[in-house]
Amino acid sequence: MESGQKKIIIAESLAASGTALVATLRELYQVLEVDNGIQVLERVQNNHIDCIVMALALPLLDGLKVTHDIKSNFTTYHIPIILLMDEVVPELLVQAVQMGADDFMCRPVEASDLKARVFMNIRRAERDQNANPLTRLPGNAIINRTVMQRLKVPLAVLYVDLDNFKAYNDKYGFNKGDDVIMFTAEVLSFVTKNKGNPGDFVGHIGGDDFVVITSPDRAEALAKDICTSFDAQAASFYSDEDRGSGKIIVTDRQGALREFSLVSLSIGIVSNEKKELTSMLQIAEIAAELKHYAKTKPSGELGSNFVKDRRN
Repeated sequence: MESGQKKIIIAESLAASGTALVATLRELYQVLEVDNGIQVLERVQNNHIDCIVMALALPLLDGLKVTHDIKSNFTTYHIPIILLMDEVVPELLVQAVQMGADDFMCRPVEASDLKARVFMNIRRAERDQNANPLTRLPGNAIINRTVMQRLKVPLAVLYVDLDNFKAYNDKYGFNKGDDVIMFTAEVLSFVTKNKGNPGDFVGHIGGDDFVVITSPDRAEALAKDICTSFDAQAASFYSDEDRGSGKIIVTDRQGALREFSLVSLSIGIVSNEKKELTSMLQIAEIAAELKHYAKTKPSGELGSNFVKDRRN
């Protein structure tokens, strides 16, 4: 069972550094030991965590609340959580499952059993996560499932597309292109987490296409903040010369020189405020039309735009 330097959290009052439990896990993983629920959330936000082993009863914030916070956040929902219990209490098990817990074990815990559970939960999470390998944001399967689950409540889907990205890739190379993709993911995640609703969602369809799922009342404000944040930093990915001219010159497939503006975003906002949405295909078709229109609108200094569907 190779760890690949995977990192796990143990939040358990008996998990002292010298115990057989932690010593066994340290043979395979980087182990972060914490004492309370608040520390679990802090470690999750500041580290790439592959699994959490957590006591149900924790100081400051109990295991159920920690589980809920982790599983309701699109940046951490995929982390498997194994809860440790003193006894099987059906009511608590039901709550744990509802909060999103992936597994549970009863004390006393055998180190070899825990090692096997951690390995299996990490493997299952990697298989099921469907995350984009570059940004680690949820991919198509989870995006589709999330949208379908929310069609009966007020819903807005922001389809985000990078403009002039292919030209940037052609001139600066794929590594620099990956930097722009990562930057886009970070902007979407930061703005959505700080300006959106607690249950909002960010996904990476693939390439330079992303989605944000929010409520209709927050959609336009989020789109505006996303465009502003992106445009404020996008030029930093260019050379001084290209940044100064506000454009790049790239040879197209026919061998002709063409001018392209700096990368920007086009966002199409689809909501169920005025029309019923029934499928991902319907939403994607409307979004494609809106994004095309956004690309033709007069824009700000660097060019990012959004359009919301207001038709009945």
